[in-house]
Amino acid sequence: MKSLATYSNPGAKPVTFLEKIESYDTWRLDYLCDHIVRKHHAYIYETMPVISELAHKVADEEGHIHREIIRVYQIFRRMASHITRHMMKEEKVLFPFIEQLVEASIENIKVSRPFFGTVNNPAQIMQVEHEEADADMIMIRKVTRNYTLPANASESVISLYEKLEEFEKDLLLHVHLESNILFPKAIKLEKELGLS
Repeated sequence: MKSLATYSNPGAKPVTFLEKIESYDTWRLDYLCDHIVRKHHAYIYETMPVISELAHKVADEEGHIHREIIRVYQIFRRMASHITRHMMKEEKVLFPFIEQLVEASIENIKVSRPFFGTVNNPAQIMQVEHEEADADMIMIRKVTRNYTLPANASESVISLYEKLEEFEKDLLLHVHLESNILFPKAIKLEKELGLS
């Protein structure tokens, strides 16, 4: 398995991608929320406009040669709009409540039931939105033939495909952290606090 990072000790065994993912399971939920916002949401806010603008430029300039780029731009633009709304809901509503749950657990205090009922309600909506983003990335991967560069690809097309593939990798980890770690553990904590 390829190593994404190694310890500072040169003799130490490299940390694999799977080990890196697994370690998030031990994090406090408020730290995980903060990490998701600071790393993954920030990455998306920074990268999405760049990719969208580049895809638009390539579609305009080379769409007559590489028709698939037009479709990539359309899919990505739609997905970007959905992802932005999705992240705002997490940052303004769900994550602050999860942070309240952690505080209530640590301080042994009561927390009021949120307007959305239980964590499970928005988590289910978020999961559907994760699946929609995943479907969009699968479609982009299909349209680009797994990011296979077309013959005589320009520097712009090469850059676009590289950025899309990097975006997809970050999105997969981001969705994994929320769907498989954060949401299930928040639902469990909410039950432990007697709120569900």
